[in-house]
Amino acid sequence: MRKSFLIFSVIVLTCLACSGQQTPYFTQFTELKSYVNPAATGSSGLLVAGFAGRHQWLGLQSNEGQHIGPRSYMIFADIPFADVQSSLGIMTLYDRIGPEESILLRVNGAHHFKPGRYHTFSLGLSADYLYKSFDGNLMPPGSPVAGMAFSGGASGIDLGAGILYRHEGGSYVGISAYNLMQTAIEYTGFNYLNKRQYLFLAGTSIPLVYSRSMQLSFLPSLLIQTTELLIPQYDIQSGLLINDRLYFGITYRYDDSIGAVAGLYVGNIKVGISYDYTTSLLREGGSYGSPELVITYSAKQKKRPAWQDFCY
Repeated sequence: MRKSFLIFSVIVLTCLACSGQQTPYFTQFTELKSYVNPAATGSSGLLVAGFAGRHQWLGLQSNEGQHIGPRSYMIFADIPFADVQSSLGIMTLYDRIGPEESILLRVNGAHHFKPGRYHTFSLGLSADYLYKSFDGNLMPPGSPVAGMAFSGGASGIDLGAGILYRHEGGSYVGISAYNLMQTAIEYTGFNYLNKRQYLFLAGTSIPLVYSRSMQLSFLPSLLIQTTELLIPQYDIQSGLLINDRLYFGITYRYDDSIGAVAGLYVGNIKVGISYDYTTSLLREGGSYGSPELVITYSAKQKKRPAWQDFCY
Protein backbone atom coordinates (compact mmCIF):
# COMPACT_ATOMS: atom_id res chain seq x y z
CA MET A 1 0.00 0.00 0.00
CA ARG A 2 2.88 2.36 0.83
CA LYS A 3 4.36 1.81 -2.61
CA SER A 4 1.00 2.35 -4.25
CA PHE A 5 0.60 5.64 -2.40
CA LEU A 6 4.06 6.68 -3.55
CA ILE A 7 3.14 5.84 -7.13
CA PHE A 8 -0.04 7.89 -6.86
CA SER A 9 1.90 10.81 -5.38
CA VAL A 10 4.40 10.70 -8.22
CA ILE A 11 1.61 10.77 -10.80
CA VAL A 12 -0.07 13.70 -9.05
CA LEU A 13 3.24 15.59 -8.94
CA THR A 14 3.72 14.83 -12.61
CA CYS A 15 0.30 16.25 -13.46
CA LEU A 16 1.07 19.35 -11.38
CA ALA A 17 4.33 19.73 -13.26
CA CYS A 18 2.32 19.68 -16.47
CA SER A 19 0.90 23.04 -15.45
CA GLY A 20 4.39 24.40 -16.01
CA GLN A 21 5.23 22.10 -18.89
CA GLN A 22 2.15 20.84 -20.65
CA THR A 23 3.93 19.41 -23.68
CA PRO A 24 6.34 16.48 -23.32
CA TYR A 25 9.91 17.45 -22.61
CA PHE A 26 12.87 16.54 -24.83
CA THR A 27 16.47 17.08 -23.78
CA GLN A 28 17.68 17.46 -27.37
CA PHE A 29 15.53 20.53 -28.01
CA THR A 30 18.17 22.02 -30.31
CA GLU A 31 17.38 19.24 -32.80
CA LEU A 32 13.63 19.84 -32.45
CA LYS A 33 13.41 23.60 -32.87
CA SER A 34 10.16 23.50 -34.85
CA TYR A 35 8.58 21.60 -31.92
CA VAL A 36 9.60 24.42 -29.58
CA ASN A 37 8.85 27.31 -31.94
CA PRO A 38 6.70 27.09 -35.11
CA ALA A 39 8.72 29.93 -36.68
CA ALA A 40 11.74 27.57 -36.82
CA THR A 41 9.90 25.33 -39.30
CA GLY A 42 12.01 25.11 -42.44
CA SER A 43 14.23 28.01 -41.38
CA SER A 44 17.32 26.04 -42.38
CA GLY A 45 16.13 25.86 -46.00
CA LEU A 46 16.44 22.06 -45.76
CA LEU A 47 13.86 19.31 -45.96
CA VAL A 48 14.02 17.69 -42.52
CA ALA A 49 12.26 14.57 -41.23
CA GLY A 50 12.86 12.72 -38.01
CA PHE A 51 11.90 10.65 -35.00
CA ALA A 52 12.26 11.41 -31.31
CA GLY A 53 11.65 9.02 -28.44
CA ARG A 54 12.04 9.50 -24.70
CA HIS A 55 11.47 7.29 -21.63
CA GLN A 56 11.42 9.55 -18.59
CA TRP A 57 12.19 8.55 -15.01
CA LEU A 58 13.15 4.93 -15.57
CA GLY A 59 12.80 2.92 -12.39
CA LEU A 60 9.43 4.30 -11.30
CA GLN A 61 7.26 1.19 -11.28
CA SER A 62 3.86 0.06 -10.09
CA ASN A 63 3.30 -2.94 -7.83
CA GLU A 64 2.90 -4.99 -10.99
CA GLY A 65 6.30 -3.85 -12.26
CA GLN A 66 4.93 -1.53 -14.93
CA HIS A 67 6.87 1.60 -15.86
CA ILE A 68 4.80 4.65 -14.88
CA GLY A 69 7.11 7.47 -16.00
CA PRO A 70 6.22 9.46 -19.15
CA ARG A 71 6.94 7.84 -22.51
CA SER A 72 6.93 10.13 -25.53
CA TYR A 73 7.34 9.37 -29.24
CA MET A 74 7.27 11.91 -32.06
CA ILE A 75 7.49 11.79 -35.86
CA PHE A 76 7.89 15.07 -37.73
CA ALA A 77 8.73 16.64 -41.08
CA ASP A 78 9.61 20.23 -42.08
CA ILE A 79 9.12 21.10 -45.75
CA PRO A 80 10.39 24.45 -47.16
CA PHE A 81 8.87 26.02 -50.28
CA ALA A 82 11.53 28.23 -51.85
CA ASP A 83 9.28 30.02 -54.32
CA VAL A 84 7.04 31.51 -51.62
CA GLN A 85 9.66 31.84 -48.86
CA SER A 86 7.50 29.72 -46.58
CA SER A 87 7.57 26.32 -44.89
CA LEU A 88 5.14 23.66 -43.73
CA GLY A 89 5.66 21.38 -40.76
CA ILE A 90 3.73 18.27 -39.69
CA MET A 91 4.23 16.28 -36.50
CA THR A 92 2.53 13.51 -34.56
CA LEU A 93 3.25 13.05 -30.86
CA TYR A 94 2.19 10.20 -28.59
CA ASP A 95 2.63 10.56 -24.84
CA ARG A 96 1.65 8.37 -21.91
CA ILE A 97 1.95 9.16 -18.19
CA GLY A 98 0.61 6.34 -16.04
CA PRO A 99 -3.17 6.19 -16.67
CA GLU A 100 -3.18 9.24 -18.97
CA GLU A 101 -2.71 8.97 -22.73
CA SER A 102 -2.30 11.88 -25.16
CA ILE A 103 -2.10 12.12 -28.94
CA LEU A 104 -1.10 15.45 -30.49
CA LEU A 105 -1.36 16.29 -34.18
CA ARG A 106 0.31 19.61 -35.04
CA VAL A 107 0.61 21.55 -38.28
CA ASN A 108 3.13 24.41 -38.45
CA GLY A 109 3.36 27.18 -41.01
CA ALA A 110 6.21 29.70 -41.22
CA HIS A 111 7.14 32.64 -43.43
CA HIS A 112 10.75 33.81 -43.74
CA PHE A 113 12.12 37.29 -44.37
CA LYS A 114 15.75 38.00 -45.26
CA PRO A 115 16.42 41.74 -44.94
CA GLY A 116 20.17 41.24 -45.29
CA ARG A 117 22.71 38.66 -46.35
CA TYR A 118 23.40 37.47 -42.82
CA HIS A 119 19.98 37.84 -41.19
CA THR A 120 16.71 35.93 -41.37
CA PHE A 121 13.47 36.67 -39.50
CA SER A 122 10.70 34.05 -39.38
CA LEU A 123 7.08 34.22 -38.26
CA GLY A 124 5.21 31.02 -37.49
CA LEU A 125 1.77 29.71 -36.59
CA SER A 126 0.67 26.29 -35.39
CA ALA A 127 -2.64 24.46 -35.15
CA ASP A 128 -3.00 21.60 -32.65
CA TYR A 129 -5.45 18.75 -32.36
CA LEU A 130 -5.13 17.07 -28.94
CA TYR A 131 -6.84 13.85 -27.86
CA LYS A 132 -6.61 12.75 -24.23
CA SER A 133 -7.92 9.74 -22.35
CA PHE A 134 -7.68 8.53 -18.76
CA ASP A 135 -8.04 5.03 -17.32
CA GLY A 136 -8.75 5.05 -13.58
CA ASN A 137 -8.26 1.27 -13.42
CA LEU A 138 -4.54 1.90 -13.69
CA MET A 139 -4.49 3.97 -10.49
CA PRO A 140 -3.25 2.25 -7.31
CA PRO A 141 -5.80 0.94 -4.77
CA GLY A 142 -6.75 3.52 -2.19
CA SER A 143 -6.24 6.54 -4.43
CA PRO A 144 -9.18 8.98 -4.76
CA VAL A 145 -9.86 7.99 -8.38
CA ALA A 146 -9.14 4.28 -8.20
CA GLY A 147 -11.59 2.29 -10.29
CA MET A 148 -12.88 5.36 -12.09
CA ALA A 149 -12.65 3.71 -15.47
CA PHE A 150 -13.22 5.66 -18.65
CA SER A 151 -13.03 3.75 -21.90
CA GLY A 152 -12.99 6.77 -24.19
CA GLY A 153 -11.55 10.26 -24.23
CA ALA A 154 -12.04 13.78 -25.45
CA SER A 155 -10.33 16.14 -27.84
CA GLY A 156 -9.81 19.81 -28.53
CA ILE A 157 -8.02 22.20 -30.85
CA ASP A 158 -5.70 25.07 -30.06
CA LEU A 159 -3.27 27.53 -31.66
CA GLY A 160 0.32 28.64 -31.24
CA ALA A 161 2.60 31.35 -32.64
CA GLY A 162 6.27 32.28 -32.65
CA ILE A 163 8.99 34.54 -34.00
CA LEU A 164 12.62 33.59 -34.64
CA TYR A 165 15.79 35.42 -35.66
CA ARG A 166 18.76 33.58 -37.16
CA HIS A 167 22.22 34.80 -38.09
CA GLU A 168 24.33 33.16 -40.77
CA GLY A 169 27.05 32.48 -38.23
CA GLY A 170 24.82 30.00 -36.38
CA SER A 171 23.16 32.18 -33.74
CA TYR A 172 19.41 32.13 -33.17
CA VAL A 173 16.90 33.53 -30.68
CA GLY A 174 13.13 33.22 -30.58
CA ILE A 175 9.99 33.36 -28.49
CA SER A 176 6.83 31.32 -28.90
CA ALA A 177 3.49 30.69 -27.24
CA TYR A 178 1.14 27.70 -27.33
CA ASN A 179 -2.42 27.02 -26.16
CA LEU A 180 -3.45 30.55 -27.07
CA MET A 181 -7.13 29.59 -26.92
CA GLN A 182 -6.74 27.79 -23.58
CA THR A 183 -9.00 24.98 -24.76
CA ALA A 184 -10.60 22.89 -22.01
CA ILE A 185 -10.86 19.14 -22.57
CA GLU A 186 -13.55 17.63 -20.35
CA TYR A 187 -14.88 14.11 -19.96
CA THR A 188 -16.25 11.86 -17.23
CA GLY A 189 -14.23 12.22 -14.07
CA PHE A 190 -11.38 14.26 -15.56
CA ASN A 191 -10.99 17.87 -16.67
CA TYR A 192 -7.91 19.18 -18.43
CA LEU A 193 -7.24 22.86 -19.11
CA ASN A 194 -4.56 23.90 -21.58
CA LYS A 195 -2.91 26.88 -19.90
CA ARG A 196 -1.00 29.24 -22.17
CA GLN A 197 2.63 28.21 -22.45
CA TYR A 198 5.51 30.56 -23.24
CA LEU A 199 8.97 29.55 -24.43
CA PHE A 200 12.27 31.34 -25.02
CA LEU A 201 14.88 29.62 -27.18
CA ALA A 202 18.43 30.83 -27.88
CA GLY A 203 21.75 29.41 -29.01
CA THR A 204 24.91 30.18 -30.91
CA SER A 205 27.98 28.62 -32.53
CA ILE A 206 31.41 29.87 -31.46
CA PRO A 207 34.39 28.69 -33.58
CA LEU A 208 37.33 27.57 -31.44
CA VAL A 209 39.62 25.86 -33.96
CA TYR A 210 39.51 26.12 -37.74
CA SER A 211 42.14 24.38 -39.86
CA ARG A 212 42.32 21.83 -42.65
CA SER A 213 42.53 18.95 -40.22
CA MET A 214 40.35 20.18 -37.38
CA GLN A 215 37.21 22.26 -37.01
CA LEU A 216 36.00 22.72 -33.46
CA SER A 217 32.98 24.78 -32.40
CA PHE A 218 31.37 25.49 -29.03
CA LEU A 219 27.55 25.30 -29.07
CA PRO A 220 25.75 26.74 -26.02
CA SER A 221 21.94 26.87 -25.94
CA LEU A 222 19.14 27.82 -23.56
CA LEU A 223 15.45 26.96 -23.29
CA ILE A 224 13.10 28.62 -20.79
CA GLN A 225 9.50 27.45 -20.45
CA THR A 226 6.70 28.84 -18.31
CA THR A 227 2.93 29.32 -18.19
CA GLU A 228 0.59 31.97 -16.82
CA LEU A 229 1.16 30.29 -13.46
CA LEU A 230 4.76 31.59 -13.69
CA ILE A 231 6.46 28.28 -12.89
CA PRO A 232 9.59 28.54 -15.07
CA GLN A 233 11.76 25.64 -16.18
CA TYR A 234 15.32 26.19 -17.34
CA ASP A 235 17.30 23.96 -19.67
CA ILE A 236 20.95 24.74 -20.36
CA GLN A 237 23.03 22.78 -22.85
CA SER A 238 26.58 23.20 -24.10
CA GLY A 239 28.86 21.03 -26.17
CA LEU A 240 31.56 20.70 -28.80
CA LEU A 241 31.04 19.98 -32.50
CA ILE A 242 34.06 18.27 -34.07
CA ASN A 243 34.64 18.39 -37.84
CA ASP A 244 30.87 18.79 -38.36
CA ARG A 245 30.51 15.07 -37.59
CA LEU A 246 30.71 14.44 -33.86
CA TYR A 247 28.97 16.26 -31.03
CA PHE A 248 29.51 15.83 -27.29
CA GLY A 249 27.72 17.93 -24.70
CA ILE A 250 26.30 18.25 -21.23
CA THR A 251 22.83 19.39 -20.21
CA TYR A 252 21.24 20.69 -17.04
CA ARG A 253 17.58 21.03 -16.20
CA TYR A 254 16.85 23.09 -13.12
CA ASP A 255 15.65 21.04 -10.14
CA ASP A 256 15.31 17.88 -12.22
CA SER A 257 18.41 16.42 -13.86
CA ILE A 258 21.91 16.64 -15.27
CA GLY A 259 22.93 14.67 -18.31
CA ALA A 260 25.10 13.97 -21.31
CA VAL A 261 24.36 14.33 -25.04
CA ALA A 262 26.17 12.84 -28.03
CA GLY A 263 25.51 13.05 -31.75
CA LEU A 264 26.93 11.53 -34.94
CA TYR A 265 26.43 12.77 -38.52
CA VAL A 266 26.48 10.05 -41.21
CA GLY A 267 25.77 11.63 -44.57
CA ASN A 268 22.31 13.19 -44.41
CA ILE A 269 21.43 11.37 -41.19
CA LYS A 270 22.13 12.48 -37.65
CA VAL A 271 21.73 10.18 -34.66
CA GLY A 272 21.58 11.83 -31.25
CA ILE A 273 21.37 10.17 -27.85
CA SER A 274 21.11 11.63 -24.38
CA TYR A 275 20.75 10.43 -20.82
CA ASP A 276 19.51 12.54 -17.90
CA TYR A 277 20.40 11.53 -14.36
CA THR A 278 17.56 12.38 -11.98
CA THR A 279 18.50 14.85 -9.24
CA SER A 280 15.00 15.67 -7.94
CA LEU A 281 13.02 13.87 -5.21
CA LEU A 282 11.82 11.41 -7.84
CA ARG A 283 15.21 9.71 -7.45
CA GLU A 284 14.10 8.62 -3.98
CA GLY A 285 11.01 7.11 -5.59
CA GLY A 286 13.16 4.87 -7.77
CA SER A 287 13.97 6.98 -10.85
CA TYR A 288 17.52 6.58 -12.08
CA GLY A 289 17.37 8.54 -15.31
CA SER A 290 15.78 9.32 -18.66
CA PRO A 291 17.20 8.05 -21.98
CA GLU A 292 16.35 9.72 -25.28
CA LEU A 293 16.92 9.05 -28.97
CA VAL A 294 16.58 11.52 -31.85
CA ILE A 295 17.15 10.58 -35.50
CA THR A 296 16.89 13.20 -38.24
CA TYR A 297 17.30 13.14 -42.01
CA SER A 298 17.97 16.37 -43.88
CA ALA A 299 18.32 17.03 -47.59
CA LYS A 300 19.09 20.11 -49.64
CA GLN A 301 16.53 21.26 -52.13
CA LYS A 302 17.38 20.99 -55.79
CA LYS A 303 16.69 24.70 -56.01
CA ARG A 304 18.35 26.50 -53.10
CA PRO A 305 16.09 29.22 -51.66
CA ALA A 306 17.34 32.67 -52.65
CA TRP A 307 16.38 34.01 -49.21
CA GLN A 308 18.40 31.42 -47.33
CA ASP A 309 22.09 30.71 -47.88
CA PHE A 310 23.17 29.12 -44.63
CA CYS A 311 22.64 25.67 -43.15
CA TYR A 312 21.39 24.47 -39.82
